Amino acid sequence: MAIDNQKTQIIIEDHVVPQLLTSAIEAYQHGDVTSIGTRLRNKLETYGLLWGYTLPARAGVPARIVAVTSTVEVSADRQRDSVDPIRASLKQKREFFETYWPNLELVGTFHSHPYKDLDEIKKNQGWRASGEDGDLGHWRGIHDEICPEYSHLAHIIVSVVCLDRKSTKWPERLGGNEAFTGYKLGAGNYRIWVKGYSTEREELADYIHEDEDGDAKANEGCNDEVEAFDRFGVSEEGYVLDSDGNILSYSDVEDESGFSPFNGLRDL
Repeated sequence: MAIDNQKTQIIIEDHVVPQLLTSAIEAYQHGDVTSIGTRLRNKLETYGLLWGYTLPARAGVPARIVAVTSTVEVSADRQRDSVDPIRASLKQKREFFETYWPNLELVGTFHSHPYKDLDEIKKNQGWRASGEDGDLGHWRGIHDEICPEYSHLAHIIVSVVCLDRKSTKWPERLGGNEAFTGYKLGAGNYRIWVKGYSTEREELADYIHEDEDGDAKANEGCNDEVEAFDRFGVSEEGYVLDSDGNILSYSDVEDESGFSPFNGLRDL
C-alpha cells in the first residue's frame, strides 16, 4: 500500500523482538516459581515498557514510533487474565532513563495474552486488545499518569499458546484487514501472535462508550465515528487508524541481515 504521510508506523527493532517473545513465553511456561523450583502458577500475563524515539511525519515519510529496547516489570501483579504494573515503578524507570539515557524516551508498552489452546484464542480473538475495562482503559491511564505530555504511544500485545507438537513457522502477517497490524509465528511448541496498536491522548468521555461485549463504540450523536475512535488511535474493529480513518500501512518485509526473519517485524 502507498504510505500516507499522516499515518503512524510502529517500528520494533530486530534485537528487541526476542525480549518481547521470550518474556511472554517465560510467563506462560514458568509463571511463578519458588526458590526450590516449585511452580506455583503458569500461563500468566507479563508486562513491560518500550524505549526509543519518535519521528514526526515529514517529506512524505509517515510519523514513526521506534522501539530500540525494552524493560520488563518484574514487580507487576501477574494473573492469568490480567497484569497490573506498579505505577511508581513505571515512573521510576522513566526518571532513570531521563537521567542516564536522555536520548531514549518512553514510547510505549507491551504485555502478553496467554491462552490454553488454539480453540480458546481463536474463539476470543485473543491477539486483540480488550475493552475499556482492560487494555484500552489501561493505555488511557498510561497517557494520563505516566506520559501526559506525549501525544502518541505504541502498544504491543504478544499472545501465546502452547501445543503438544513442535514445529517452526516463520512470521507471516495476520489474516484479513489485520494483516496491517501484526504477525503470527511458531517457535517449538509455541504459537505466537504479535499485534501492534498506536494510541493518541485525547479525552474520550464525550465520544465513546462500551457495548455489551465491552468493546468501544461511538456515542449516539457523534458525527464521525471513525474520527471518534481515532482520537485514541484504535478503531471499533481493533485496527490502527490514521487521521483519515484508513487502516495503518506498513512496509514490505525486508531481511536486511539476510538471516533473521524478524527483521520483517518492524511496521505494525
